[in-house]
Amino acid sequence: MPKQAREITLQEIQIEAQPDSPLKSVEPNMLEVRLFFDNGGFSHYDHQERARGWYVSVTAIRKEMKNGYASRTSLMFDSGYKCLLEEAKAFSSRKMMNYEYQSKALRESEFLVERLCSDKGLIRKT
Repeated sequence: MPKQAREITLQEIQIEAQPDSPLKSVEPNMLEVRLFFDNGGFSHYDHQERARGWYVSVTAIRKEMKNGYASRTSLMFDSGYKCLLEEAKAFSSRKMMNYEYQSKALRESEFLVERLCSDKGLIRKT
């Protein structure tokens, strides 16, 4: 039986990078907003303890279609932000698919979107 997905993409926001953007090498064309469950623990990347629970993240990516296949490119480090929504002891697919919880995650992500655009020289397309 395949492992159950512990994340969901909530929104994709069209963007463009300014010429002086530190992410210009990727040429991002959208921000991906995701809701996911993290088991928590010690992070070897930043040497911090992470809480177990629900997080929302915003990542700058380049998404394009080539020869009928979807391609998704991002920098491994320093191309997005995440924040803890709620600590939880266990993953629940019912919670992840709950409309009100997804709406809460989108509201919380607005700050991350604005911060990422400001810090990385990105502009939202309307």
